[in-house]
Amino acid sequence: MCELCATIQRVANAELRAWRTSEGGLILESSRQGQERINTYWSYTVGTAGHPYEEPWSAVFVCYCVRRAVEHLAARRPSVIREVPLTMPPSGRHWEYAQSAYNERRPGFYRAIRTNEHVPQVGDIVLRTRANSGITYDSLRGQASGAPSTHGDIVVAVAPDKITVIGGNKSRDWRNPNDRNGVTCGSSDYVLLPNRTIDTGSLLNQANGVFAVLTMHQRVPHINVHAAVAGGQAAVAHQRVRPPPLALAPGFYVQTESGTNGDGANRSAGALMRQGFPAHVQRVGTRHHRVLVGPYETREEAESARGEMHLSEPEARIRMIEQ
Repeated sequence: MCELCATIQRVANAELRAWRTSEGGLILESSRQGQERINTYWSYTVGTAGHPYEEPWSAVFVCYCVRRAVEHLAARRPSVIREVPLTMPPSGRHWEYAQSAYNERRPGFYRAIRTNEHVPQVGDIVLRTRANSGITYDSLRGQASGAPSTHGDIVVAVAPDKITVIGGNKSRDWRNPNDRNGVTCGSSDYVLLPNRTIDTGSLLNQANGVFAVLTMHQRVPHINVHAAVAGGQAAVAHQRVRPPPLALAPGFYVQTESGTNGDGANRSAGALMRQGFPAHVQRVGTRHHRVLVGPYETREEAESARGEMHLSEPEARIRMIEQ
């Protein structure tokens, strides 16, 4: 997983928690807390505030998460990233940044990909139609009249059979998307096919009209969509995920294992990365390796991540890495 993608994941998860009360209940957009948060998204992304809460805000939510992640990462490692890899839409519409991504070819920037040509990754943005707009991937190449109604969510976790996404302006009941009294920031799942592309033919995904995925250009893992099928499973080569060898940023980490088996550490970290966790392999000396997940800004966030991985002491410990 790229470092920026892991940071986008962390920001999106933090925003989801911000839309929950201390008792675990939902904060709705019609509430004072919801209004304040939505105004933050608008002012931070397009420079304006005071929008009525009935105005869709899912696009500025996505752009807010990406931009905040860039700023968090740039503060820690200014040599790594200098630009926001997603166009900030002046009108606050998904359609604007989606069209820019369709034509994008610069390394490190979001690029639009057909759903059947891409294995979703953490940090991707899944696009779907809204209000029966009939938008398809090919629609992105032309000039649409007005602003077609679309929606985008950020991928925060990837499992063999599904992905989990977080987005804004989502109904707490997906069967009743017009219920303005139930709109909040929420998470949902998309089903994956055996070749791990999004199953646009499943009941839930078909209702949602998924038509494209935006992914960072330099790490697009293309697959053969005409792969032979044997025994009901698409014969797609397994993509090996190897954690990047880089200096770890300061913060709190979950150490999941430690030992002298470097290949085993890489396999363990790769498995965690495919589940959506920002895993790294740290070499200590000439032979020792640690598998670390993070960084997290607080010990509490690291403890929460350890709980999500269903690990406990002494199997996993919290380690703080300083500058």
